[in-house]
Amino acid sequence: MRAYTLNWLSGTVTPIATTTDRPGRPVRTGAFPVAFAFSPRAGTLYVANFGSNTVTPIDTATNRAGRPRPTGYAPDAPDALAATASGVYAVDGNSDTVTRLGTGQRTPRPSP
Repeated sequence: MRAYTLNWLSGTVTPIATTTDRPGRPVRTGAFPVAFAFSPRAGTLYVANFGSNTVTPIDTATNRAGRPRPTGYAPDAPDALAATASGVYAVDGNSDTVTRLGTGQRTPRPSP
């Protein structure tokens, strides 16, 4: 089992083995990771990258990052995430929008 910590300035997430409290190799995400949400169904940790307007999926079995998914257009930037069985929702407090990212789709869909 692992815990994860965000590294704002380096644009990475560090996995930590909970049995030994030892940090693993940092995983590159995007600019200024600010929040994350875990989807147990997908076995994926989703990281909101405030500085690059993206969400990076990380496979928690391998700690490998997938291709970052766009969440909107600048200056919209994700600052919170929620994961559900049907997808991941990225929240942008600056523009009061929510973008749904399906766990198998790559195109963001703004909420009405």
